[in-house]
Amino acid sequence: MSLDGEVADVCRRLMPDFEPVSIAPAAAETSACRSVYQVEDRKGTQRLLKLFLDDDRRGADGDALATEAAALRQLHGLGCPVPELIASDAAVGATATEWLPGDTLESRLQSGTIGPEGRRAVVRALIAVDLAFRGLTKMQAGNRRERVTKELQSRLREDILELKVGPPWFVRPGHTDRWNRALDDAIELLTIGEWSHGSLDCSASNIVLANGRAYIIDLSILGAEWRERRAVRYGIATGSGRNGCEYMTLFDSATASFYSDMAGAAESGDEIAVQLDLHHLLLLLRALDRTGDVNPTGRSAAGGGTHGRGTVRGGDRELLAIVHRPLGPGQVGDSLRACLTSPHLTSPHLEYNDGT
Repeated sequence: MSLDGEVADVCRRLMPDFEPVSIAPAAAETSACRSVYQVEDRKGTQRLLKLFLDDDRRGADGDALATEAAALRQLHGLGCPVPELIASDAAVGATATEWLPGDTLESRLQSGTIGPEGRRAVVRALIAVDLAFRGLTKMQAGNRRERVTKELQSRLREDILELKVGPPWFVRPGHTDRWNRALDDAIELLTIGEWSHGSLDCSASNIVLANGRAYIIDLSILGAEWRERRAVRYGIATGSGRNGCEYMTLFDSATASFYSDMAGAAESGDEIAVQLDLHHLLLLLRALDRTGDVNPTGRSAAGGGTHGRGTVRGGDRELLAIVHRPLGPGQVGDSLRACLTSPHLTSPHLEYNDGT
């Protein structure tokens, strides 16, 4: 049986009244598992068919199917911007949802075709889904909430402290002490932030803009995360698997201000803005640390060759330019940015100095 035949058979078993006449893989970026298909019947009705293959891939087993089906059913029932669940069957190993005729946030950011209203639509979707999950989070017992908080705090400290090692190549000579102090201050600020349960598969590829709205898709992996860190992870396009694409971000100062105003509950908008900016900055710095062209010794961080000491090239220059732009006022963010090398640095004669 051909691949299309196998998919058609799954489709018929899942939706007996749906006779597929067209089957096509969905956009590759919407599924790391390459198991998502756009199917259409003779009436022109379109559905998204997702196969949960038990092959040890992340988010591709029976538990993931049950998780996603339950999340979609509950969130859609609450009016959240997620696709409507049409059918789900663990025995078949597949779900079917409505087809959303639009583009992912990843593709819209990479193509530069998302304007202010599209950015606000994404923020509204993120806030709506977060509020729904936040209600579920508050229902947990106090001792469980305390344990999860400590786990998140520990993980955040480890992530940030990794940026102390070296220090990273993008810290200016003579600024190591100030850099380390600012990182310690960031830990103190971020570990008192709000968190909730929700998706852990946070990617710009898992937001679809369609019909004037933004929709959150792919909810098969759920867990606890800092609220602003989840929003930032959704809002950063990495260009992964797309030739010639670089890091792009949903968040500018206007979008960050809109998010902060909408998300405000127990915290003020200013407090949320600081959290959002720091999470945004630190996630991008982690990416820069992993993918940077050069480190302080002049060797490629990605193993791609040797360049002049202090030189900033290619995608790193674009990423550094984003990092240098604050989303709003914040003393800790300002201190970190003051330690960063310029994205326009090209001198091969800059000597490394650890500043201690």
